[in-house]
Amino acid sequence: MKSFSRYILGGFLIFSFAQCGSSQQYAGQDEIPFRFGEIAIENWTRENSKETGINLFFPLENDVDTVIDSVHFRGRIVHPEKIKRGSYVVYVARFMNKQEPGDVIMHADPKKESINQPPVIIKRSPFELSPYEAVVSFMVNGETKYYKVSGIKETTSIVYPDKTKN
Repeated sequence: MKSFSRYILGGFLIFSFAQCGSSQQYAGQDEIPFRFGEIAIENWTRENSKETGINLFFPLENDVDTVIDSVHFRGRIVHPEKIKRGSYVVYVARFMNKQEPGDVIMHADPKKESINQPPVIIKRSPFELSPYEAVVSFMVNGETKYYKVSGIKETTSIVYPDKTKN
């Protein structure tokens, strides 16, 4: 009888720890305080440069006080920018693609090495998503909620003019 109770206790412990990994729950459709319009991906490049990236647009159909805290997309996390023009509100998540490092100066004089650029640290997302899915995090009553968005449409790519041109 003791061995049977140990199996029961062991099974209970295994199942209780298995629930720890699923602590980030997605908010349901009726739990989010906002409604999104058509969410779009815009790939972009800068003319005469190696700068590239992706802009992810989240237009809101209703203006609410809830602030989108972060966007998880293609394994990365960014804090979106809120753009408001009249009654039109859109959140833009800007993802810069990794740039190749420039020349690194190695010198005995630390003053000459101080002009080296530090590496860019990219935050990694804990969510596993398809390339056309994103997770939006927002705060409600001091609690972080997550909402998964699927079926994001890709628009035409944009080439921005060079920054150095007048």
